[in-house]
Amino acid sequence: MLINYFRIAIRNLLKNRGFSFINLVGLTIGIASSLLIILFVFYELSYDDYHEDSENVYRLNIRALIGDTRINQTYSSARNLRELRELCPEILTANKFFRMENVLVRVDNQYYSEPYFLGADSSLFDVMTYPFIMGEKSTALNRPNTIVLTQTCAEKYFGSSEVLGKTLIFDLPWGFGETGFEVSAVIEDIPANSHLHFDYVVSLISFPNLINSDGWSNNNFQTYLKLHQGADPVQLEAKFDQYVRDYMGERYDSFIESGGSWKFFLQPLESIHLNSDLNGEFEQNGNKKYIYIFSAIALFVLIIACINFMNLSTAKSALRAREVGVRKITGSTRGMLIGQFMIESVIISLVALTLAVVLTELCLPAFNNLIGKPLTLPLFTTNHWIPILITGGIVIGLLSGIYPAFVLSGYQPITVLTGKFSTSTKGVLFRNILVITQFAASIFLIIGTIVVHRQIQFLQQTDIGFEKEKVIEVLLPPGFEPHLEAYKQEMLSESAVLSVSGCSGLPGDPFNNIGFNSPSVERSFTLNLFSCDEDYQKTLKMEMIEGRFFDRSFQTDTSAMVLNETAVRVLNLTDPIGTIIRTNSQDDPGFHVIGVIKDYHYESLHSEIRPMCLFLQSGRYNQPLRKLAVKTSNSDVQTLTNKLENHYLSLAPQLPFTWSFYSDNYNGLYNNENLTRKVFGLLCILAILVASLGLFGLVSFITEQKRKEIGIRKVMGASVERIIIMLNARFTKWVGLAFLIAAPLAWYVMRSWLQNFEYRQELSIWIFLFSGLAAVLLALLTVSTITWRAASRNPIEGLHYE
Repeated sequence: MLINYFRIAIRNLLKNRGFSFINLVGLTIGIASSLLIILFVFYELSYDDYHEDSENVYRLNIRALIGDTRINQTYSSARNLRELRELCPEILTANKFFRMENVLVRVDNQYYSEPYFLGADSSLFDVMTYPFIMGEKSTALNRPNTIVLTQTCAEKYFGSSEVLGKTLIFDLPWGFGETGFEVSAVIEDIPANSHLHFDYVVSLISFPNLINSDGWSNNNFQTYLKLHQGADPVQLEAKFDQYVRDYMGERYDSFIESGGSWKFFLQPLESIHLNSDLNGEFEQNGNKKYIYIFSAIALFVLIIACINFMNLSTAKSALRAREVGVRKITGSTRGMLIGQFMIESVIISLVALTLAVVLTELCLPAFNNLIGKPLTLPLFTTNHWIPILITGGIVIGLLSGIYPAFVLSGYQPITVLTGKFSTSTKGVLFRNILVITQFAASIFLIIGTIVVHRQIQFLQQTDIGFEKEKVIEVLLPPGFEPHLEAYKQEMLSESAVLSVSGCSGLPGDPFNNIGFNSPSVERSFTLNLFSCDEDYQKTLKMEMIEGRFFDRSFQTDTSAMVLNETAVRVLNLTDPIGTIIRTNSQDDPGFHVIGVIKDYHYESLHSEIRPMCLFLQSGRYNQPLRKLAVKTSNSDVQTLTNKLENHYLSLAPQLPFTWSFYSDNYNGLYNNENLTRKVFGLLCILAILVASLGLFGLVSFITEQKRKEIGIRKVMGASVERIIIMLNARFTKWVGLAFLIAAPLAWYVMRSWLQNFEYRQELSIWIFLFSGLAAVLLALLTVSTITWRAASRNPIEGLHYE
């Protein structure tokens, strides 16, 4: 009997090729879209789960409030870790990372510029899992001046992974100078789904003064704890609170009463990628909200495709009515008919699933390029994917076919065989509800796409307080500083170069944060900071509000600082110029304020502007010189960068020249939003396409049913335009109802999304009106294409059987 069911199902699918094709294409696109998003969601959720016992690994973070300055950071001190390990037996083992930016590596007289330098304790490989190719994890980092390379890094430096015992020379900032490190091990490349990637890691024991520091708040390390199985992180955090209380002693109560706080908290390793945006992240993380949004949109597209199936199946019920009547008379039960129709639905679903898998494989390279992720469809690399897909295909088929099956199998033989059959009011109502649901989902996606696009445009076009366009960013490796002035003069000799500035960092880069106090301010406070030369403000076109910027003709500027407006406001300084501000070091003579710069966004627009100060590069508070910002007027960037490279190599031929467009680097702060815009837009197009396909098929069928009515109306004098308006009226009404459903939901969801930004575009009523109008026009275009053809026919074609 089952074989007979399949035979009849195939015969009916081939008999109604048009409807079968529309169902098949709609389901294929819906399933393929969902598959792509499912792969993306699974990939995002898989971050860091490859580590053994990853559920017991946590990162130690700090959340604090000092005065009006909020601190949310991944950094803690070496002393913190030493004391917490003694206090908390729940900690099985721990590792701390130390990172410096912009270092120079020398291998056999060949120099390489690396963006950062990473050191770790010898316990790193007990906390995290990195498979070894060569060497032993127990001894890899337990000696001074040893280094572990990834396979790709070993091949980059030496052309082979057979590198044990070879040496790399690092030229390090912060006064560490040149240091040699012997290769002690080679590990596999870090998986892409990791919140922390590195090419090499050196032994922290090589820097005894750093790791033995007694500074309680010398927060130079990112610390990871591995807890004993069954340890309660909540109880452990309570011990951390007591640790802070014990350290502060008598000061604790007054500190808390003044509104201050200092809290160590644990963050599960597997949750970092989607749930963390702290100062000091190794890389830009994802966002769990986007996972929810993408999952919902993919579900929308799939639901729209399933709605198409149900709509067309119930709409063409008249074509199957006589078949049902004959089969019931010949002995078929309702259960047998339901089984028949469900099998037809499952067959279409499984065929669509097969085509969707092929389509997904074909689209994956383009989709990966769009989202910047290395997604794969693991059909044959994992055992569960094929059973899950087949089960999913069957479920989709059953869900899509269950209502049409019950409708078709419920026809009474006497009614349909005597010619008195007509589509029930309930069936028409249900189809209308499905069409309204389709349009509501489409309108929601159109609104969402517009809101996301406008917010991204707002982020890119908002006045951020400085100019990032036509600025070339040049990395300066250690060892280049003696050539700096000569290089600046060479660059300025080029007519296309307007100004040049050296600095520790540019807006959008990581920054330092240290504690200060001032006789004119009652409480202690912290300031974020960069160091820069006297041309920084001119190069980035920043605006001075009060006082002046740095000037090397004033020798006292080596101990001067420039504050932003927020710092002046937070510190309640009525006359900031000349104010003395000291670090919390007891012997610090202090820095004097010489100017106030207009607030600028040195972080993304997700955050409000926080207190910031600038120090003079090579002054008393000096950070390593990492970058040059080159303001240009030349559109021929290639020619200019070639000249800049030639000047660079003439002064330091052994050092690598690395440059980029600063605007690209700054815009990278919004990678998640750009990803959202791309995926939102793509799924919106697919949803509209699937909805249009379903509407096309439904209108074709309804128009065919009304062929005689159209013929009579034309004979009675109705014009083509009048008939088109008549047939379009019901669909316009459906779109109107869909808009009333979608608009409030879209307003709520997109308003919640916009709350992620401190600076944002407000929702405009025009967005909603435009989206509703677009849906109406889309429906009218689809419907009119079919109805115009029907209304233009000779009425005799519809009446010649009467």
